[in-house]
This record gives sequence, structure tokens and C-alpha cells, in this order.
Amino acid sequence: MRTNVWWVFLAVFAISLFSGQQARGASLTGKVIEVNDGDEITIFNLNRPVRIKLLAIDAPEKDQAFGAAAKQHLFDLVYDKVVVVEYAGIGEHSMLIGRVVLNETDVCAQMIRDGAAWFDHFNKNLLTDSQREIYSKSEEAARGERRGLWQAEAPEAPWDFVKAERERKNPVANRPAGTLDNHPVVKRDRVTPELTNLNLLRTGTSVARPSGAFDDMSWADGTVQRSWKKFQPAGENFSAFMPEGGKTTSQEVLLADIKVKVNYYVVREANSVYESLWMSGPVLGETDSEAVQSAMGGFIRGVKNGLEADGNSSFVCVPSSQRNISSAGYTGREFDLTECTIPGMMRVYTRVVGKERYIYGGAVFFRDEDANVSKFLKSFTVVSTKSVAPKSVSKN
Repeated sequence: MRTNVWWVFLAVFAISLFSGQQARGASLTGKVIEVNDGDEITIFNLNRPVRIKLLAIDAPEKDQAFGAAAKQHLFDLVYDKVVVVEYAGIGEHSMLIGRVVLNETDVCAQMIRDGAAWFDHFNKNLLTDSQREIYSKSEEAARGERRGLWQAEAPEAPWDFVKAERERKNPVANRPAGTLDNHPVVKRDRVTPELTNLNLLRTGTSVARPSGAFDDMSWADGTVQRSWKKFQPAGENFSAFMPEGGKTTSQEVLLADIKVKVNYYVVREANSVYESLWMSGPVLGETDSEAVQSAMGGFIRGVKNGLEADGNSSFVCVPSSQRNISSAGYTGREFDLTECTIPGMMRVYTRVVGKERYIYGGAVFFRDEDANVSKFLKSFTVVSTKSVAPKSVSKN
């Protein structure tokens, strides 16, 4: 089964927008349908598979001593059982990275305690102080009792094994100096905890703004004078009329071994929240329609988890309708979210250029009637792709 990574990413991204807490406080619940190896599982959530990398542990590789035993041990612990994933970010191969809990048991700590995995200090900053202490003491105990992989006289850490195998197959001496492949941790899992600290809905002033993003224009709704301007980031192929005074932020995440730059501008105006998002990444076999639907579904799921993590009442949202707004070579959909707990509207455009998929999104959520909602939505449009696409992704 193929997980649409755009859905996974946008779910985590939207949580960071709509939660006053860190995203690591949010969670997914699902049945484990596959154990990929000793530190990766796949759960079934919201009618789709989601791959999970267990936080702060590193199990032996499949070709390494005790690799098969570690996978079997994790299988025995969680397969076909419902787990809660308290996620912290996105790592390599678009996997969510998080702490897996089964019936109040921390599966990550259990794997370490049973000698089936190492405590991976690389991501220990994503644990609480008490969790770090538990993980560290679990490894000390397993080592002292010679459990699992610690039965060997000098077990090789998985990261050392991977590095040695890579150098054996492609010696560093044959690579140009200064390339990323020479970095000792370039292939290890990295997460983006910075995505969890945005609190954008609580921000009323602009922290960053791309140079030349706004063209001078004013806009009145007929009753209340508002200062809106045309928003079009330099080099991008979309524009929208939006209020000033919001926040523009860029983040980099790993998506299928590619660094993906994600940009978003969010502003709260009266009782409405307006957002524009632009990003690009590798084409992974999904159709344009699948990418659009996944972007919409992921954003809604993220809003739901983010609001509920912040102590708000349950958020229910199913699009009541959608219409085709394809334009300028982009596949586009407009989604009517007015029957959601917090009413909203959303537009999503996507197009593949070369080997990259570009996604542009505009969304607005409002608690009261706001004449500017339809004006914003209608203004969110795309233009023909330029011959040279904007450089927003880079190979890892």
C-alpha cells in the first residue's frame, strides 16, 4: 500500500498552525498493519496507511547481526494491535517520527530495554527529560544483563554499520570533497522540530516577509476599511489578495530523501484566518487528483488534531462540495468546508514540472460571516509555469 506523503506532511504542518501547543503533543491512533523493520511500522489511520519511525531508537539493520530478531520482536509487541503515535516531526522517506504507545507502554523504551534496539541520541532532544532518563537507563540495564543484541562481545551500532557499508560500496575517496555523502550522519533520520513552534494563529505582527512579495494595493469591503495587498512571492506562480500583518515562514523537511522547502503566509483578520502555502517536492507516482485530494485531506486532519491538542472541542469537517478550478496547466479544486465545525473554504492547485510536483494552496476559516472570504478565495489564482521553475527543493 502506498502512503501519499503529501497528506502526511500537510497533516503535521496544519497541526503547527492550529495548535498553541507543540505538535509533539498531538497523536495518531491506528492498528499496526505492517512491521517494516526493528524501528519502523505502518499503521492504518483515517482509511490510509501511515509509516512511522519509532522515536529515538535505532534497531540493527536487516542485513546486520540481530536485525531479523529485532524486527520479529517488534512484530510480537505491536502487530495487529491499536497503538497511539505521539509524533514529533517528519524524517527520511516522509515517515512520521514519534513515540509509539501500546496500552500505556512506551514501545520505544521497551525495545531498548529488551536489547532489540539502541537508544539513538541523535533525536533525544525530542524527548522529555524523564523520557531521556528512562531510555538511557533502559539501555544500561539491557547492556548489563546482556539482553538481545548485547549478547555480542562488541555489537556494532546500526549507524556505524550503515556508514561502513556505504563506504565499502562507494568509497569516500572516489567522491568529490565536500559533498553531502561525506557527512557521517547524512543518511540518518532527521526531524524538523521547528515545525512545532509556530503558534501562527496567535501572531498579529509580521515576523518575516519575502522581498517583493507584496504589490501596493488597497481593498475595502464596503463597510469596514481594510488594508489588503496582492501577495505574490518572488518567482512563484500564484497570487492572492490578503491582509497585511501576518507571518511568512519557510521550513525544510525531508521528503523521500529530498529536502523540500515549504513556505506559508498566515494572518488572522477579525474572526477569520487566511493562509497561503507553496511547496514543491519529488513526484512519487501519485496522480494530480490524488495529490489535490491528499493536500486537502491532510490539511483538514492537521487542523482537527491541532485544535483538539489545544483543548478545543472536537473538530468535524467533511467537504460538502467541490468544483473544478483547473487553470494554466494546473489541476485545481475548490472545496466548500462551510459545514465544518469551524466553517472554511479552500483552493488547491498542483502541477508536475519535470520531476517536481508543485502545490499551491489557499485556505480561510471563519467563525462569522465575512464578505472578504469569497474575495480572498476568488483572488487565489495560478499563472502559467515559467520555463525555469523556482528552486525550492535540493537533493539530499
